[in-house]
Amino acid sequence: MHPYSMYGFFGIIKVTTGGYIMDNFVELADNKVMILYALNKLDKRASVNVVTDIFLGLKLMNYFKILENLHDLVSRGYLLQRSSDEKTIYKITEKGKKTLESFDSRIPKGIKKRISEKASRLSEGSKYENYVIADFREIDVDVYEIELMIKERSVDLFNLRLLVGKKAEALKICEAFEKNHQDFYTYVIKYLSK
Repeated sequence: MHPYSMYGFFGIIKVTTGGYIMDNFVELADNKVMILYALNKLDKRASVNVVTDIFLGLKLMNYFKILENLHDLVSRGYLLQRSSDEKTIYKITEKGKKTLESFDSRIPKGIKKRISEKASRLSEGSKYENYVIADFREIDVDVYEIELMIKERSVDLFNLRLLVGKKAEALKICEAFEKNHQDFYTYVIKYLSK
């Protein structure tokens, strides 16, 4: 599909060739498609906290871009928004699902996998209201940022970020944290409480 055909869907009015505006358009379009993809993967209604947990945790968008994109998708009918008990809930509409089918290929497979895994953990975690996040990303050559988090009802009980020099080390730390997060949390609390 030609990129210009996305302008109507995503509500971009200004059309230009190349340069800054086109780059921003592609990023904006991709962000909206990723949000539709995540909500479709959740296969249920999701709070704004769940949506932000996915994209902030994976460092794909900042908080303000997430809210801006959610608002735009709601205003165009691709998402439903319901508010109750001081909680805002989003759900993908049929129009959103059809649009996702058309633009699904814009999301790289690696990002799809990360979003799917995160959405799955959040869906499973919502049953218990607790979940663990152990993720890493390369931020420079041989520099990996690790994020270790324990959440309860969308509240960060524990959140640690650290840098390591090897991908294998980052993976090992994430796996160990996922398996032993309770012991690690208990140890840190006891150590800091001395």
